[in-house]
Amino acid sequence: MAVVGYDGRHHMTDSAQWQHDLIRRARLEAAGWTVIVVTAADMARPHTVPHRVHRELVANGYRDPAPVTSGQWMKWFAPSTQDVVTLTRRSA
Repeated sequence: MAVVGYDGRHHMTDSAQWQHDLIRRARLEAAGWTVIVVTAADMARPHTVPHRVHRELVANGYRDPAPVTSGQWMKWFAPSTQDVVTLTRRSA
């Protein structure tokens, strides 16, 4: 079983939120779930997210084909200019 969660910037800057997330993840994992965390950095390459999910599903017995991400998918999840600037600054 897999669950996907998005961690935005507030997950890193708000210690109470971060602690809450860690506890929630630990509980999910203890219940047998695999937690796939998606961040703004992942959204710079949004086509990779469904493939990460698919790999986890396959590892647990799923046998359907890999996902195909269309141009529309890329439009829906294209990073904003602010996200790109932030990611660039963090990598420097």
